[in-house]
Amino acid sequence: MKANRQEKVQYLKPWDCLSVLVPLLVLAILVPQSVWGERRLPSDSVYALSATVENEQGETLQWQDLRGQPHLVSMVYTRCRMSCPLIIHQGMSVQQRLLEEGKAVPRLLVISMDPVHDTPQVLAATMARYRLSPERATFLRPRDHQERTLAALLDIRFRPRDDGGFDHTNVWLLLDAEGRVVARTEKMTGAPDPSFVRQVEALMASHSSQGDY
Repeated sequence: MKANRQEKVQYLKPWDCLSVLVPLLVLAILVPQSVWGERRLPSDSVYALSATVENEQGETLQWQDLRGQPHLVSMVYTRCRMSCPLIIHQGMSVQQRLLEEGKAVPRLLVISMDPVHDTPQVLAATMARYRLSPERATFLRPRDHQERTLAALLDIRFRPRDDGGFDHTNVWLLLDAEGRVVARTEKMTGAPDPSFVRQVEALMASHSSQGDY
């Protein structure tokens, strides 16, 4: 038996479409980029660790916030008067070598293994003593006793001594923008390690060619 009434076909009007599209557009703007598919970290990225750090300006950062550009990374403690100054000077020497050649320079990322003593004020004073600008270096102190976790992640060993100092690995690591360890050197005296400098140069050239520097 056929129905006597006919079903009406409804057509969407332009303003009906807008009522749907406008909320979606607002949602796209407000939702964090990570939800929409920010690039996942590589499985071997050091930034996969969830850690909180504080810089020389007293700003609290997440470890993952450092993602996005290459870094030269090491760990020191500011009371050190022997090996730590050598470490810092060696990192500065790598930067200087690249600057002399007109090359792009990675920022130094210097992490304290003694965060109880190395307050932001102490870190800022240390940067000033070495005449390091924020464009060239960042000094960090781990929060929540995470200095050993970060050291293990970077394969840097340290242990406290009875005199209040630390025995530790003297090393610079080269991290790419995604936090992967590209190169490592433990040469801290004399001219910069030529092989390490070339690896830094190659990484910076690749980073620049991608338009990220």
